[in-house]
Amino acid sequence: MSDSSCYRHSRTVSGSTEVSGFLRSVRKNLQVAPGAFCLPAVQALNGSKEEGMTSTWMAKLWCMVLAAGFCSLCLVRAHAFQASSTGSPPAAITERNGAHDFDFLIGNWKAHVRRLPDRLNGSNTWDVYDGISNHKKLLDSNANFEEFEVDSPEKHLHIKAQTLRLYNPDSHQWSIYLLDLDKGQVSSPPVVGQFNGNRGEFFHQEDFKGRVILVRYVWLNISPRSARMEQSFSPDGGKTWEVNWICELSRT
Repeated sequence: MSDSSCYRHSRTVSGSTEVSGFLRSVRKNLQVAPGAFCLPAVQALNGSKEEGMTSTWMAKLWCMVLAAGFCSLCLVRAHAFQASSTGSPPAAITERNGAHDFDFLIGNWKAHVRRLPDRLNGSNTWDVYDGISNHKKLLDSNANFEEFEVDSPEKHLHIKAQTLRLYNPDSHQWSIYLLDLDKGQVSSPPVVGQFNGNRGEFFHQEDFKGRVILVRYVWLNISPRSARMEQSFSPDGGKTWEVNWICELSRT
């Protein structure tokens, strides 16, 4: 088999004009004459005329083996070349910018709260509060500050709190800190998370009655006139959640 018959073989196997063209370019660049790939085998096996017809057939066999191996190598490289030339780079993943996720909260709201005081104990006795939840941006940034105050006249209960929310543009997440300005205290670590559409989920862990639990805040049912926030505890690593705080906001 000569190198020209090798080209015919490659065209039959691949069925591709690009592959045969690739092989022609290989032959041109190598600058070899027809039969050159078989010549070393012929010389090695043919040695002298006295070896007769057996050596001639062995030489032809070696020629066929070498040519077939060369064709296979060329086909593999040609297909790899085609794949690389037609492939396209993967699309870049754009991180969602959530810097304005809490813009819906800016302004003044009426707050209706249901609080479960006996937590992770199977209780279903809730306390009910009403009051205000007012939000404003800080220094024209995406950070916002909440002043929260509710009462339960029936049970003579009162809750006053402040919340600071900060957005990290690198992680695309919010950190939520609970403040006690009267005592000069800030909760740490913060509750961290992000929005997915109109639902925001934020998590952290804390010690509760001698054990570590997960805490989750969820913002949902968001509209221009209303919103809902829930707090839940999980004692089993997030397998189950018990809601213990429900705050329903409505515009004043």
